[in-house]
Amino acid sequence: MSESTKLIEAVAAIYRRKGKKTLTEEEIKFTASMELRWFSPDRANTFFRNAMRKGLLVAKDGRYAPSFDVNSRAIRQTIRPDESVADEPEDVVSEIADLISLKLGLGRTEAMSRINRIRKEMDVETPAAAVMAGLREGIDMTEYAKIALDDMVKTYAEKRREGK
Repeated sequence: MSESTKLIEAVAAIYRRKGKKTLTEEEIKFTASMELRWFSPDRANTFFRNAMRKGLLVAKDGRYAPSFDVNSRAIRQTIRPDESVADEPEDVVSEIADLISLKLGLGRTEAMSRINRIRKEMDVETPAAAVMAGLREGIDMTEYAKIALDDMVKTYAEKRREGK
């Protein structure tokens, strides 16, 4: 089962359990951590951010609705999501390339080529180019932009420490 499928299944399970069409951020995190005991509160927060990043939740007036039909998803009876759905993404550029690939039906190589073209055109760092590529394709990049900025700041700080 792919990471995206595991995340979709977990989101669907929470909404089915609660029996509501919309939930607050706190309800989602509380259900994942305290009610279902899937994650610690910190990891439930990361789980929520991952669901937002993947576009599985849509925000409206402080509440969140799934972007897919939760009743059309098969959910295992004994669902206990893999801890990986609450992991921080390792590489924001790869994650955005995967999103672009899925949305446009492209191979990952073609998505990376688009990101690299933007990087050269705009003379920006690769994470910034990935965010721009996603925006050009109409993908909400709010959460990814934050991660990309963090990546660029960390890289800059490391280069300064190394005297580059």
